[in-house]
Amino acid sequence: MLRVVLDTNIIVSGLISKRGTPADILKAWRHREFVLLLSTEIISEIERVLAYPKIANKYGLTPAKRKQVIALLKKYAVLVEPADIKTPISSDPDDDKFLTCAVAGQADFVVSGDSDLLELRSYRDIEIAAGGRFLVALEENSRRIT
Repeated sequence: MLRVVLDTNIIVSGLISKRGTPADILKAWRHREFVLLLSTEIISEIERVLAYPKIANKYGLTPAKRKQVIALLKKYAVLVEPADIKTPISSDPDDDKFLTCAVAGQADFVVSGDSDLLELRSYRDIEIAAGGRFLVALEENSRRIT
């Protein structure tokens, strides 16, 4: 089964909209079509973004709903402990948490909509892909297994 790190933008977009590629990715995860890898740093960022007034108010994400979402992520994802890095990897060092999580969790993919990550294309043999590319790879992987 593919092991995957999802960027915060993919997770949040998939949570607030029931349509589109991010929603399809989260649906595949809920159907256990891949293993989601998270770190405490990624979870903290998701919590912070979901609490932004612009997002929380617009989508009715009360503190209780946000807490429930985080609890589900923690329960059904694999929590990994990335190693500290001394030199930035991507052009936006804030994105490095996804790459270090991927390495620690032996990921097959990092899925993102972030151009700083996408321009890398891969890191340590881990493919960095946009959501659409990942869904194609997920479909190909499921055909290979069945």
